[in-house]
Amino acid sequence: EIMELGELVESGKAAGSIDLHKEGQCWDRGDGVLAKLRKTRSHELKATTTYISHNSKAMGYQHMAMMGRLPKAAAPHRWLGVWQASESYEGSEDQHFECALSVDGHTWTRNCHIPLNTDRSTWLMENVVMRSGQVKEFRRAVWSPVLHFDEEAQELWLFYSQSTRCLQYTKQYGKRIRLARWGPGGDIKYIKTSDFVTWSAPVTIYEQSLDMVPRVIANQLIVHNGTSGVRWLLPYWKEPADISRDSPCTLNPKLKAKGTGMAGVLMRNPDLSHGHPDHWKAKGTIKTGGTWLIEGTVALVDNGSKVLQYFRTQKGLIYASVSKDAGSTWSHAYPTTLPNPNSKVDMINIHTGELALAFNDFALQKNATARQLINKGRKRLRVAMSCNGGETWANVAEIEQGHYKYYFHYPTLAQDGKTLFVIYSTMLGGRFQQTEIGGGIKIASIQLI
Repeated sequence: EIMELGELVESGKAAGSIDLHKEGQCWDRGDGVLAKLRKTRSHELKATTTYISHNSKAMGYQHMAMMGRLPKAAAPHRWLGVWQASESYEGSEDQHFECALSVDGHTWTRNCHIPLNTDRSTWLMENVVMRSGQVKEFRRAVWSPVLHFDEEAQELWLFYSQSTRCLQYTKQYGKRIRLARWGPGGDIKYIKTSDFVTWSAPVTIYEQSLDMVPRVIANQLIVHNGTSGVRWLLPYWKEPADISRDSPCTLNPKLKAKGTGMAGVLMRNPDLSHGHPDHWKAKGTIKTGGTWLIEGTVALVDNGSKVLQYFRTQKGLIYASVSKDAGSTWSHAYPTTLPNPNSKVDMINIHTGELALAFNDFALQKNATARQLINKGRKRLRVAMSCNGGETWANVAEIEQGHYKYYFHYPTLAQDGKTLFVIYSTMLGGRFQQTEIGGGIKIASIQLI
């Protein structure tokens, strides 16, 4: 359960099977952030926020941001921020990756482009059979960039998914027209660079055509170094085409999904892969009734003997699954007590051994008002920490209090020494999207103690 640190200290609460040591709870001892923070008067860390990129008429949609370390050859810049963007709406055929560079994570350059779906030389086209039977050519949108820096090889990997087959046709709703767009996900791919000047050719590691269900990613991979060797674990999920949207994937029997929605990880053993995509293996078939499990985020717990995965759900709570064998198999998903307004969360291991979680600390109630529904509960963006492997969480920083007109959502964490960064998107909700321009990509910096 997430509590204020002061409440946690006062209650002495221990969730689940926490061992009550003689010297007290983990937030009472050691040199972790929570142990130091509980000795302060406020029990809270201050977050400073700034925009990296503002939405505009030319770039009205920016979302799914992530930041990662750059190779030494990219000096003086040390950080890359990257996100999906288009002129007007999600899933447009012009959806590509915008980026920005930084020396320190605080000050950022003007926007740059990742060479995917940005000009004719990087377009990947697909012929789509329209309702009329006419064949029309569309650019394949790219989705959800995920960065991983390989320190030893000095390579930055950029994972993403690219749309295929599931183009949702234009449809009219009364006076409103919903233009054709791609549904989320597709084939999972990567490119990589050692200098941010040249990038490798795209490599596909997991194809939608295996069962006609789009594959999607959203959060960082982790490196597990155990008795089974070094493993890269990239969380992913399969999201069937939306049956309420007419598309070849819902109308053409040959393209309809032969699988179901589920989650897991893609596993790579660098010692065996040698860069070949066939050494990426899908592991886990995590699912549960009554909700999807998407946008998974993974972290090591219990000194690396377990991998914990959290999920966005439609149940008002974060769900979790645990692997005890380095990601090969996963437990049934179960609800935590952590709130979730059906929005992405992100969790990482930090240098003190604690976990950090960025999330919307709000859950919509069934009797929510129309005003509350404008931002879907995607407000009060916060960071919490746990010193006992996720058994108990304490709020440590508030990034955004929220505003009824705006979403503050899709946070991704990164650490640089004693600074914790949270990169996230903000956008207008509901009817305001039709009449105003606002939002963009923001970053928060939190100084750890």
